[in-house]
Amino acid sequence: MLLRNVVVNYLHNIRSLPAIHYQNDILSYRDINVFNVCAKNMNDMNNKKRENIIGSIITNANTNANGNDNANPMNEYFRFSRRWNMIKDAVFHYLKNELNIHRHSNIQLTHRGGRKYNYDFEINSETCGTFGSPRKTNTYYIELKFNVDDVNKAPQFVSPYNPSKYMTSSYEEYYYDNYLPLLASSRDDLTIPDKHTYIQEINSTSPSSMKMYQTVYYNGCKTSSKYTGIHRDIEFYTLANKLSAESILRFIARTELNIDILNEYLSSSQKNKIYMLYKNGKFHKQTVDDSKYKIKSYTKHKNMFIAKTQDGKDIKILLRWKNGNGIAFPAFQIS
Repeated sequence: MLLRNVVVNYLHNIRSLPAIHYQNDILSYRDINVFNVCAKNMNDMNNKKRENIIGSIITNANTNANGNDNANPMNEYFRFSRRWNMIKDAVFHYLKNELNIHRHSNIQLTHRGGRKYNYDFEINSETCGTFGSPRKTNTYYIELKFNVDDVNKAPQFVSPYNPSKYMTSSYEEYYYDNYLPLLASSRDDLTIPDKHTYIQEINSTSPSSMKMYQTVYYNGCKTSSKYTGIHRDIEFYTLANKLSAESILRFIARTELNIDILNEYLSSSQKNKIYMLYKNGKFHKQTVDDSKYKIKSYTKHKNMFIAKTQDGKDIKILLRWKNGNGIAFPAFQIS
């Protein structure tokens, strides 16, 4: 009976933990489950949740270290949830042992990401000067990778959008001229946007000129929350994937990679970047030498370029669509 009461009280306490508002997100104690391996189609959403959990842990520690330990209910998460406490310990083990950050009161974390940045966090840590020297601020540019302990094992280490910038011809124009008319003609409720508008918008997650296409696409996708089960929606989804795959194969065969421009991008995107790799309850640090991604030559294979780097390794440069095949946001996936 005593054990039962202990369990009941524990469950009551953990289920009563308040939601935490952080970065326009709402965290609950159940969100720690995003550090479990999940379905691939949930990964983008879970990546953002993982970033927010890490950010909230660091921000909370800064608050505590500055004498406001009652200001954040996250302390109760650590008190009642073993898994939240384990992630907290893993985060600070990484900061202390990998980045040499020891004082929580001197940490400032800023979320980055998006198109403008090629990393997820910017962490600033202030160190005390010695013998009258001024304080020094160290800045770390951190990219989080999940379920890997080596960045070379990650599905991708970078994904440049507007991929035609790195090729000798435009894939967006090729698809518009040769495949979008086929996709549009499959239904009577779709119109082809004018080419200028299409080219301006297609390298975004939700181009307004393709809104109806995107709606119908996800209506036909069984793994989407918008799935309708309607036969004509499923047919459209199937056709969009077929035309996308065919267009990429044919386009890769007729175009070339601009090595110099892509190397410039890879160099700037990886400069000073530090990887924070999560695997089996631990965070690992890794940096990548530029010889590992500086391209010397390449071959073609189906829907990708296979590049040979300066250190003799192969990297795969896959052309794909990120927000619906043939619908929105073409990009390279480089791994």
